[in-house]
Amino acid sequence: MRHSFQDLFRWIDQIPDERDPNRIRYRVRELMGTGRLILLLKLESRRQLNEERGRGPFEANASGFFHGWGIAPGDSVNYVLRQVEVKHLHQVRVKMVRHLIRQKVLDPFRVPG
Repeated sequence: MRHSFQDLFRWIDQIPDERDPNRIRYRVRELMGTGRLILLLKLESRRQLNEERGRGPFEANASGFFHGWGIAPGDSVNYVLRQVEVKHLHQVRVKMVRHLIRQKVLDPFRVPG
């Protein structure tokens, strides 16, 4: 992720956050990172994430993976993702694919002609 998408967190930071700034504990980047963590670890539910969060080794390893950022509760991830418009997530995905094309990472998978 760090090698291929160095600007990913900057792109995620551009997603509008409609929450009350005085009540925000986790930034959108932390919530998106936690969402990716759920997928990467193949956790079966947000509840399983919440159970794992409280364990020392999990918290230390996950925090190191995300450069010391917090691991958000699963319900917070769900709450924010329900509010984010799909077009903003789509824009991040488009930027990721364009970056891969510019870096010629996808060239081996091109169809001849």
